Amino acid sequence: LRYWVPKFVMEVRKVDGSHYPPNIVYQLCCGLARALKSAHRVDIDIFNDSRFVCFRSVLDARMKELKATGKFEVRQAAPISEDVEEVLWQKGVLGDSCPQTLVDSLVFYLGLYFALRSGTEHRQLRHSPSQLQLQENPGTVPYLQYIEDVSKTNHGGIKDRKKVPKSVVQYANTNDPRKCIVRMYKLYCEKSPKDRPDDAFCLKPLKIAGTRIAQLVITFSLVL
Repeated sequence: LRYWVPKFVMEVRKVDGSHYPPNIVYQLCCGLARALKSAHRVDIDIFNDSRFVCFRSVLDARMKELKATGKFEVRQAAPISEDVEEVLWQKGVLGDSCPQTLVDSLVFYLGLYFALRSGTEHRQLRHSPSQLQLQENPGTVPYLQYIEDVSKTNHGGIKDRKKVPKSVVQYANTNDPRKCIVRMYKLYCEKSPKDRPDDAFCLKPLKIAGTRIAQLVITFSLVL
């Protein structure tokens, strides 16, 4: 494997013989790493194992070589339109019919309404002390407030000390309660275990039947 994986990095091509972009080559290697883990080969970690230093050097050099050709443009992700969003609801991808769908919907709308720009910012959300604050006052429309502490552009260091933390408010959606972030947030908190970890907000649902949510931190980035 130590011999063939570097050769794979250097020789992998599309069906038509053209080169993959450097990021795709890296993702293919990540897929190989996941396949090894799925096959219970926990003794092999191609990205950290000292036996695969050659592979990592070859991958780094190959990515730089492909980047230097100037043939591969970084494409920005296309925004999800309201029509596509509605289709996702109709197909059950978004909603609250099961724990996984509720978690996926919450991650989607937290990113949409509070401009969370990366998977890291999602994973930095905490249960306590939380960056999310629910405000419900008599006679007013309830809302969910996000107050940033650290982010992709604000790391909290010396250079960031004068930056004003981002604060965003999203009111309850009274026109379409399905898509109401306040309703989803309250439902999610209600179904979450009482002994949940403080340093994580989004949890991975249990695989067994039921509506309770497990105490495992989500390991993926933006779902949709």
